[in-house]
Amino acid sequence: MANLQTLPNELILRILGQFDVARVLALGQTCKRFHSIAFSKSAWVNIVLDLRARAFIDRRLAPDPGRLTSQELIALVKRVVQGPISWNLLPGANTIAPKISARAVIDIQRPREINYRRLHLLPGGEHLFLLQDDVLECYAVVDGHRVWTSQSHSPEHRVLDLATELASDDKILALMILSPRHPAQERKTCLELIELVVRSGSSTQLFWLQIDDVQPTHATVFLAGDHFMFDPNSTLSPGQLVFAVGNWRKGTIGAVSVPTSGLISESLADGFLGLLTTHDTNELFVKRLSIVDVAQVSTMVTIKPNEPVELRAIHFLPVASFASTLTVDFEAPREGSNHSISTFTIFKNPLSDDTSRIWFSLTTFPAPPAASPTSEALHRLSLSYPLRGERRLELRRSYSSTIWRDAYKIFFSGHTQTTAHPTFRTERDGHSKKLLIHPDIADIAPVMVKYCDGENPPGVPSLWSSPYSGNWAYFSANRIIINYFE
Repeated sequence: MANLQTLPNELILRILGQFDVARVLALGQTCKRFHSIAFSKSAWVNIVLDLRARAFIDRRLAPDPGRLTSQELIALVKRVVQGPISWNLLPGANTIAPKISARAVIDIQRPREINYRRLHLLPGGEHLFLLQDDVLECYAVVDGHRVWTSQSHSPEHRVLDLATELASDDKILALMILSPRHPAQERKTCLELIELVVRSGSSTQLFWLQIDDVQPTHATVFLAGDHFMFDPNSTLSPGQLVFAVGNWRKGTIGAVSVPTSGLISESLADGFLGLLTTHDTNELFVKRLSIVDVAQVSTMVTIKPNEPVELRAIHFLPVASFASTLTVDFEAPREGSNHSISTFTIFKNPLSDDTSRIWFSLTTFPAPPAASPTSEALHRLSLSYPLRGERRLELRRSYSSTIWRDAYKIFFSGHTQTTAHPTFRTERDGHSKKLLIHPDIADIAPVMVKYCDGENPPGVPSLWSSPYSGNWAYFSANRIIINYFE
């Protein structure tokens, strides 16, 4: 610290530019001089520019951070942590009053008959993907123009699901599950990773994998850095659910098996995968969250160019066989085995590198003739997962409530202290309410938007929340509406 004290302020600012926010704040607590540097406008301009570049802050909120005051810059960073300011508890009250400050409208081309539609909001707020039945499109939010469509990129395939990552300000990585339109090839499922240049609308294929032994009607895919995870949502081995984990850059793949009755949900992040499972022995019945090093799985088999892969031909690794797995157990009623809600989301922590926030909800209904009540829980955990050094998984807080008992979908916004999540309930007037719920209170915020039942098929969510910013998007006829909260 003595050597650092001798450096000029300009050089210290450059050093702080290499720190994450948590380390900048920690340094600011050591002495008056470092406090004045750490809380200077120059330091916070650099912080906001970094968070904006990594899509934690929407560009529309800080088009030119240099024009903002120090207090406004700090408020932007607080918003990333706590959510929009109107989500905070009202002074002296046990309630919240969210306010919509702005709205974006995107006109879309809608087919005459449509059975399914879904939005995929990208962090940073500049682009979104729209999946209508089996056609995928990318739109720019600022002016509503269509950037790209799968119909021109791969017209012979249907798009079933996707996962995305921002590669840079101008490039998006999109991993798609594709199924051939020709009936004779319907069991030949493909994974394609493209790099989309949004300014030109051009796309380049980075990875292609054909899987011959699954028909993924309800398959899901995840993308995180160099790794991907593919869950065919089908039983490939008696009594076992199998999903694939691979490294698209190295061209390798592995397979993980979980007992059919054991898997609740899964998610993938950069460097690790998270699994929610049920463990039932004579002595123990728990729901277990496990964190597994993705490298243990993804390098089992090398993918040969232009050759299909059969997941059945890959040796399945049971979850219990992984070394150095971090776990946390949660008690649950043994009688309950049906899970109405099992939302599981991993968010990068914008304040601290190598750490993540984990949110998941779980509702368990007791199986007849059990008389135990329905169990509902919402859990928040913190994960420290550095490349080197100690790794830790800690339960921060658990919530138990009946508020979301009637919900059929929960979205987490990624915030920590005032984390809010929208839910959906069917009302007698034929509409659905989108509810913003503060985990610390039982009050429900005012209704933000409504939609007609004809907009989406029954059971399909009509509202989507973007990570970190907390923006809400929904359909209204042939339009996508995005609400921005104050």
